[in-house]
Amino acid sequence: MTSEAAVATTGTVLLRGGTVYSAADPFATAIVLTPDGVAWLGEESGADVQALGADEVVDLAGAWVAPAFVDAGQPGGTTAELASAGVLAVAPRASGAAWISDSAALTALIADRPGTAACLDPRDLDPAGAPLAAAAAAGVPLAFGTAPGREAAPWRLLQAALACGLSARAAFTAHTRGAWRASGGGPDARLVVGAPATLVVWDAPDLVVQVADEARARFSTDSRAGLAPLPALGRLDDADWVPPRLVRAYRDGRRVAGDGAAAGGRPVVGKGAPRAVTP
Repeated sequence: MTSEAAVATTGTVLLRGGTVYSAADPFATAIVLTPDGVAWLGEESGADVQALGADEVVDLAGAWVAPAFVDAGQPGGTTAELASAGVLAVAPRASGAAWISDSAALTALIADRPGTAACLDPRDLDPAGAPLAAAAAAGVPLAFGTAPGREAAPWRLLQAALACGLSARAAFTAHTRGAWRASGGGPDARLVVGAPATLVVWDAPDLVVQVADEARARFSTDSRAGLAPLPALGRLDDADWVPPRLVRAYRDGRRVAGDGAAAGGRPVVGKGAPRAVTP
């Protein structure tokens, strides 16, 4: 997939030949990372020029590139274990946000505390009656995180959210940008030029634009829709579904997970910029 000669480089890294999840360019196949942030993203025609100035060029071989997951809960595990799950930041909720432990609590928040950020683990909700889609429609900011005592498994959270009626795109946002927002501040968890070069490369062969209604999801596989796709999420009762596999992860342009990765700290944020905490 790539030469291992420079896996710990702190210079310019070009990832190319994949699918980059970015609203700025839904057709992007390549992205340039530096310690200062994302320097460029675009299609293969532009990647040839970018390769001339790169310290490392990685052939993604069709892999999917997306912002790293941000956890608004209390995930257990070591820094390495969280990174291997694609979680590169933990964002404790701000005082104005609420932790939601069940569907009844979410229903009450929608009615009594409109505008309050709802931090939750979708696995705690009953798919039959969870008002997750209603909360999003009502403008409730959603932030996903790991409930105490549970394993950090972000793709399982997204799978549970889809079963509760939320689109895959909204669920992914809740587990990235939404978590930062509920913490009161943080970096831009999107892949756009100038944003932090903190992302994960996933082996995810099936990419779609998925909603809770499977009949509506089928048309979304058409690239003409102009929407950046995400990995297909399986139904909760699909025992054969396997979540995407992490190939490598970068924090601030530096590789922190994947074969040959350098050790990295665990960023924890209260309000404002993240702080790297060495384990």
